[in-house]
Amino acid sequence: IVHLPDSSFVVSPHWRSHTFRLSSVEALLGRKHVKTADSYAQACAEWTWDIPERFNMGVSVCDVQNQSATALIVPQQDGGQRDYTFGDLKQLSGRLSNLLVAHGLERGDRVAVLLPQMPETLVAHIAAYRAGLIAMPLAQLFGPDALEYRLSDSGARVLITDRASCVKIAEIRDALPDLQFVLSVDGPADD
Repeated sequence: IVHLPDSSFVVSPHWRSHTFRLSSVEALLGRKHVKTADSYAQACAEWTWDIPERFNMGVSVCDVQNQSATALIVPQQDGGQRDYTFGDLKQLSGRLSNLLVAHGLERGDRVAVLLPQMPETLVAHIAAYRAGLIAMPLAQLFGPDALEYRLSDSGARVLITDRASCVKIAEIRDALPDLQFVLSVDGPADD
């Protein structure tokens, strides 16, 4: 984060369209994290990322948060809502992460996620990150050819999907030798 003199704003060179009031950033990060630059060009030239030696996005998303705080609110068809806490996401993603590792997946393996926007999609991504796997989102609008290309080219070992997409996968399953198994979040396809 760079503070340009004579300004009450902080500019990140990687997000040109975003500026933040310095006081709010200082409150979050403390003054020691704010560097001074005379120009935007200097700020860009001197920019460095402070990347920790070990970091796990799945752990960061769930484990370091207040476990009883609401993380996700999902509207229900009956007009109600289902709230998920950070603790819920930690538990659900931990179970799926353990399942993936128990089935032989190792750090760097690809996990394809072919789901609509739903809580299970979030859990699948967090679980992959927790286990050191690479989550590979796929669009529900992809047809069998597009799915076959992406799944085979990536070497995805697991696909997490839903019943509706299992039909598309069944058409191409024989062309995907690296795909060890398919998990459906709402049961098997109707055959």
